[in-house]
Amino acid sequence: MSQLKLYKTLNEPCEFPTDLGGFEYRSYNGTVEDRAAWAEICKNGLVGDDADASRFVEVIEEADGYKPENVFFITENGNPVASITALVQENGRGWVHMVSVHKDSRGKGLGNYLNQIALAALSKEGCTYVGLTTDEFRVPAVKSYLRAGFRPVLYEEDMEARWLFWLNRYGYMNIDCYDNDNNFVKNLCTVEKKDKLKVGVFGLRRGTAIAEPAVLSEKGYIHAVCDYDESTYELVEKCTCEDTKYFKEFDEFIDCGLDVVILANYFHEHAKFAIKALEKGIHVYSETLPAVTLADCVKLCRAAEKSKAKYMIAENCAYFGTVRKMEEIYKNKTLGGAVYCEGEYVHPMPHDGYKVITPDAKHWRALMPSGYYSTHALAPIMQITGEVPVAVFTVMKFALNAKKNQQKTLLQLCFVQ
Repeated sequence: MSQLKLYKTLNEPCEFPTDLGGFEYRSYNGTVEDRAAWAEICKNGLVGDDADASRFVEVIEEADGYKPENVFFITENGNPVASITALVQENGRGWVHMVSVHKDSRGKGLGNYLNQIALAALSKEGCTYVGLTTDEFRVPAVKSYLRAGFRPVLYEEDMEARWLFWLNRYGYMNIDCYDNDNNFVKNLCTVEKKDKLKVGVFGLRRGTAIAEPAVLSEKGYIHAVCDYDESTYELVEKCTCEDTKYFKEFDEFIDCGLDVVILANYFHEHAKFAIKALEKGIHVYSETLPAVTLADCVKLCRAAEKSKAKYMIAENCAYFGTVRKMEEIYKNKTLGGAVYCEGEYVHPMPHDGYKVITPDAKHWRALMPSGYYSTHALAPIMQITGEVPVAVFTVMKFALNAKKNQQKTLLQLCFVQ
C-alpha cells in the first residue's frame, strides 16, 4: 500500500527555533560517530535493528538533494537523540526525509522542533513548497505534520477515502487537499464534531490507553486532556485532534465543555474529582477503584445518585477474555455453583519496573501498603459470579523496617462474604 503524502507551501520565510526546551541542535559533522548515532535513532521502524553507520550512506548521502549541512541532529547533553534530513530538489521543491526520535527520548515534543528546523533550512534554500511521505499508523507523526501546516496530497485513487477515514477517526473536521503538483483540489469535510461526545482525559500516563479506544469507537473525540506533568502530553498525541485543549489544573479542565471525563489519575484520589464532574452533569469513567475510605465511597455514591450523569467503575481485570469466559461457564452452570473463591494479585516486581510505575513520591504505591489495591483480586470474582460483597473481614500483618523506619505489608487476608 502506498504511503500518505503531504505538502506544505512556504508563503513566507521560516525561522529556526531559538528555544528547544533544554535541547540543542546542530548539523551532521561528517564523522562515523554521527552516522552511527543516526542509525541508533532510526531503529524504530525506519531502519532495521541491525543497521549501522553504513546505512547512513545508502539512505541519506545517496538521496536526491542531499547536503550534509541539511542533515540535523537534536542533542541532549551533547548526545544525538533525534534527526531529520532536508533535501533540496528540482522546481523549488524541498523534501523532508527520515524523521526520527530515539525511543528513549519520545514524549518531549522533539518532533515539532524537527519540523521547524527542516522547514527553516528549506526556506533558506529558496524552496517554495515542501513534501514528505509517511504511514497512517504513525499517528503522532501525521499529527505533527498537520500541526506544522502540511496538508494531504490526493495522488492516488484511494487517497481521498484513506484520508477521510483517518481524519474522521482523529477528530479533524475540514482539511484542504492538493494534487501531486501542489495545486488545490478540494476540502475534505469529515463527520461534524457536534455529533460526537466531547471526551476529557485526566491523567495521561494510564489515560492514554483508555483514550485510544474512545477515539477508535468514532462516537467521541478527545476535547481536552489534563496532567500536571506536561511531558505526558505527547503520550496522548495519537488520540488528540487539532482542537484538543491542554490543561494542568483540573478545575479549568472540567469547565471546558466536556460530556465525558476519563479519570486515570492516582486511584485513591478519583472520588473527589468524580464528584466535581457529576455535580456538573458530566459522565464519569473511573479507570479503577476510586477511593480507599468508606467515607469517600459514600460521598461518591450519593453524588452519582443525585446526578443526571452516569458513573462507571471500569476495573479492567473484570473484562479480560479469561474472566468473561469463566463468567459464561459459571452462568451456564457447567461447573456448578460457587462455594469458595480465591483471588490474588499482589506479586513481586523488579525494582526498575517499580520505578517506572511509581513516577514520584506522591504516587499511591510510595505511600500505601500494596494490599489496599484489592480490585484486581476481587473484581474478577464479582464479574464471574454476579455477587456483591455484604461483609469484609481483613487481617493484616506488618513488619517494621528498622533502617528506614517504614512499615511493609507481609501478609493480608481479606475474607468477603
